[in-house]
Amino acid sequence: MTKYVEKKVFQDPAVNAIIDRMYYELMRGLPAIEAMPFKIPLTGRAAYIHQNETPPAPCNNIVFITPLPEIYEFVQKELPRLWPNNGVTLFKERTLFYFDNLFIEIWFEPIADLFAITYNDIQVQRAGAINPILL
Repeated sequence: MTKYVEKKVFQDPAVNAIIDRMYYELMRGLPAIEAMPFKIPLTGRAAYIHQNETPPAPCNNIVFITPLPEIYEFVQKELPRLWPNNGVTLFKERTLFYFDNLFIEIWFEPIADLFAITYNDIQVQRAGAINPILL
């Protein structure tokens, strides 16, 4: 299980709860991924801020990345109906979930696991490996 609520990763407790729910649905739907390292780490500006311990900045677009095709297939086919949201846009290598004043993207990137670390108990893509377009 994740620790976004426990760690208060984001200032808004609702955002932490939404992310923990996403992980809950992933773990429930794909129990085998619990043993896989770096299944779906945080990336983008939120991951950069988290690793650099900079003062929190408003961040209404939160991005995750996965190197695992079975996770990404679940994200596109099952997660939209299991995870309460306001809408979903599906792309070949990116899925965008809409919430009130919040967007959560999940990207499929086959080599993402090579650039993931655990920082303060949260899986993140290493700051230097984050795609600049996501900053």
